[in-house]
Amino acid sequence: MQARVLLAVGTLVALGLAWSNRFLQDDAYIVFHYARNLAEGRGLTWFGERIEGYTDFLWVLWIRLGILFRADPPAWSQFGGLLALVWVLHSFWHISRRLFEPPLVSFAALLLLATNHTFSSFATGGLETMLQTALLCGAVRRSLDLRDRDRPGAGSSAAISLTLAGAILTRMDSAVIAAPVGGWTLVHLIRRRASRAVLAGLIAPGAGIVGGWLIWKLGYYGHLLPNTYQAKVPDGLFHDVSGLLYVRHFFQEYWLWPVPGLALVSLVARRSRVRPPPGIGLLTTIAIAWLLYVAAVGGDFMEFRMLVPGLPFLILVLFWLVVGPIGKGLVRHPLATAATVTALLVVGSVQHGRSFAGIRSGIWVDSLDELSTFYGVYPEERWDAIGTKLGQELADADPILALDAVGAIPYFSRLRTVDMWGLNDRVVPREGTVLPESNRRPGHRRHATLSYLKERGVHLVIGHPTVVDPADFTHPRWDVSLARWTREIAIGFNREDIGVATLVAMPLEEGRSLMMWNLTPSPALDEAIEERGWLRRRVKVPDVPN
Repeated sequence: MQARVLLAVGTLVALGLAWSNRFLQDDAYIVFHYARNLAEGRGLTWFGERIEGYTDFLWVLWIRLGILFRADPPAWSQFGGLLALVWVLHSFWHISRRLFEPPLVSFAALLLLATNHTFSSFATGGLETMLQTALLCGAVRRSLDLRDRDRPGAGSSAAISLTLAGAILTRMDSAVIAAPVGGWTLVHLIRRRASRAVLAGLIAPGAGIVGGWLIWKLGYYGHLLPNTYQAKVPDGLFHDVSGLLYVRHFFQEYWLWPVPGLALVSLVARRSRVRPPPGIGLLTTIAIAWLLYVAAVGGDFMEFRMLVPGLPFLILVLFWLVVGPIGKGLVRHPLATAATVTALLVVGSVQHGRSFAGIRSGIWVDSLDELSTFYGVYPEERWDAIGTKLGQELADADPILALDAVGAIPYFSRLRTVDMWGLNDRVVPREGTVLPESNRRPGHRRHATLSYLKERGVHLVIGHPTVVDPADFTHPRWDVSLARWTREIAIGFNREDIGVATLVAMPLEEGRSLMMWNLTPSPALDEAIEERGWLRRRVKVPDVPN
């Protein structure tokens, strides 16, 4: 009874924090775009092009289900994220109960996870993060449960296989965790001389589903890996130290470094003779494998989102170090040590949530405040403001846009869009401008060239959406600023000469207009601009210095 009450309290705390930290981000609308296309019969395409610009197949299907039920995709995504959060906590609790006694120790571990600001925030956000975490936690829990059964059945092993397959279909990088979990379970079953039916249950369902999905991908897209992998990791794994810095910064932000440090002191001092509980080896393998993977691909720019799928296992391992080698071996007061460390780390999480703002230079990690307003473009979090207006004004002209932010604006406008970062474009990851080392944000390694935009017939270059005052846009003193915007914002990192650029400003509301570069002439677009009274200016853009 006590255990159920503690789990219920921890779950309510987690849901309350997740709801208070709820937000959406521009990338979520890329998923909504693919899901809407699928629901409306256009397939999993980017404006008709078969390109895998998403990384979360199962999550796209979940959003499509909501659309079929006439649910609002942002709200449906947050509902799904919160459901997945409950699943994570339930699995986490049952795993922790295998490791810790009494239940209060498991409750402390649950609080560490529930109050982690990153974990709590990405229960919403619109992406698949929490579903992936839930499937992986569920598979690990089932695998550990299977170990305790005298005669495991084929149904139990098949459930593990299906859950791991679901995780991989949610994100392919789940294989980093699925491999040790599946391998550990297989070895255990072989040692227990499990029947062929049980072994087949572990292998066949997941292999069939994942194999069939990969065959479909190869036929539909022509590639096994998503296009986003080519865009985010064009130079191979461990290309630079950004991923290692990302992981190190996470440990620093959440005050986690002392835990492995003190455990090492305990081992060196030979004061730790604590017998590891069954399963801790698997959890440690999973945590290390995920940290290495995140470091290998260069981390991410969305706060610490990439670490969330491995976070439950990392917290379990760190908490066992607190209770075991440190609490029993070094300090000799495990319960007091667990309570003290929990309190300190919760304070560290609160401190992180309050102080982590803006964009951290050096490692290029963007805070949740920046993501939730798209760097101030949507200060009131009205994601439809620009896209809906563009769609209303230019639907008949049918222009092609070029954007850095290809989420909300293409989704709400329904106007064809070239992804200048290449996540939804095959050419940019291979032939785009290579960014200098000082500007290589994780996931943004190459950028569209001016020649490529002209080749694609782009009519309006928006780049990073920039809102200006119409009075400034028309003032002669702004010539230099407009030229700089064209060179550095509309098509940043471009190395080709531009010459004279025609800029236009679309009114949004009183005193605010969206600035765009009219790159390719179009009679229909010219007519629309003229009819709606958009401001237009021609500016000379200085040539690229030799």
